[in-house]
Amino acid sequence: MEFQFTYKSPQRPNPADTCACQIVFGSYPRAHSEIAFRIHAELPLVPPADLFTENTIEYIEANTPAPVCRSGEIGKARFFHTDSWALVELNSRADTAAGALADITYDAYLNLFACFKQLGFDHVVRMWNYLADINQGEGDNEAYKQFCYGRQRAFAELAIASAQFPAASALGRKFGGLQVYALATRAPCVHIENPVQTSAYYYPREFGPASPSFARATLAGNGLHTLFISGTASILNAQSHYPGDVFKQAQLSCQNIQRVIAQARQREGTPFTLRLAKVYVRYVEDRAKVEILLQQLLGEQCAFLWLRADICRAELLIEIEGIADRA
Repeated sequence: MEFQFTYKSPQRPNPADTCACQIVFGSYPRAHSEIAFRIHAELPLVPPADLFTENTIEYIEANTPAPVCRSGEIGKARFFHTDSWALVELNSRADTAAGALADITYDAYLNLFACFKQLGFDHVVRMWNYLADINQGEGDNEAYKQFCYGRQRAFAELAIASAQFPAASALGRKFGGLQVYALATRAPCVHIENPVQTSAYYYPREFGPASPSFARATLAGNGLHTLFISGTASILNAQSHYPGDVFKQAQLSCQNIQRVIAQARQREGTPFTLRLAKVYVRYVEDRAKVEILLQQLLGEQCAFLWLRADICRAELLIEIEGIADRA
């Protein structure tokens, strides 16, 4: 698999000849001329209580010679790709507070998928969505519900059926409009669901005018080697559990991740090992409450990246996404 995700700090950078693309969290570091493509995901880090860290870099390593990589812009989207994989970003700074988020999302998704199509990448594997004030608004006017409505409209326009929805995360930040970036491949991928959770695209009407359009996980890469796990929270069927209790929410979130990994193992007949986990917490102080638990439940082989973000439902305090590989 050409794209390989790792978590690194600026104090432990990758050699320039193995890293052509980066996704950066925290403060924006000094640019390096060796990096062909960089996305700055504007979410603050949550460092350990006894350590201040300005930024951590999530490197995407393109393990191919530099001439094979290409980057540029198509319409409103920026792209980076190798022969087999493409990463595309669109960052809208438009004000989403005036009720225009559904239209902004619709436009962003159409532009993103048009870019993939022009580049020749037909299979979207994983999407990340960061939007301002995700819990703001009442009823159907809540920002997350309007985002879901715009996303569903775009998928309908693109004739993308629910069985083709990629894995995804949607988190809130305090500013910055809507930022979307996505990973795609030329080879077919396989989408995975969780047997104890209602598929998000089948959520009942109480969760908004349009159900969330994503799979719980996606298998992709050479020989379906890598499992991209969507943002996972304390939800059974379609209902949130343990409001106000971050410890129990973290416990159930980990159990849901383990169930998705088990589904991939059952389908493929081989075990998968969780290698990376990105943990979003609503309150920075909650890292100390659940860090040991997550290490115990997700395994010592798993590297963690902790970020401060608002979760898509106001009652949820923590969300976890991950990347697992065939053992």
